Amino acid sequence: MPNAFVSINPASERAQHWLTVFGRLDEIPVKGGLPTSAVLPGFDTPQPVYLMDLTRITNEETGRLVRNLAQRFNEPQNAVAFELGAHGCPILAADVSFHTTVTRASRYD
Repeated sequence: MPNAFVSINPASERAQHWLTVFGRLDEIPVKGGLPTSAVLPGFDTPQPVYLMDLTRITNEETGRLVRNLAQRFNEPQNAVAFELGAHGCPILAADVSFHTTVTRASRYD
């Protein structure tokens, strides 16, 4: 089963936000292997994004993500948590490099 991840470019203007949430710029889990398009604040046109796999981050990381996004976009935390649950968390494809790891299940398991 492949595990998809992105690494945030340290030169990205959003790198500090990811460091605040995760304490790292590497191994941020995402869903699937291809970006999708999303309409994002601050952009005139839809942008290619990877969607964070929220099921593969810790409760502490989820809490920091909600607080960080609420502060950045001046929104209530409960509204941010709702939106994350409904739509996920986009990560700009232009800010990242994508990679996977594949784990093989033993045929004797």
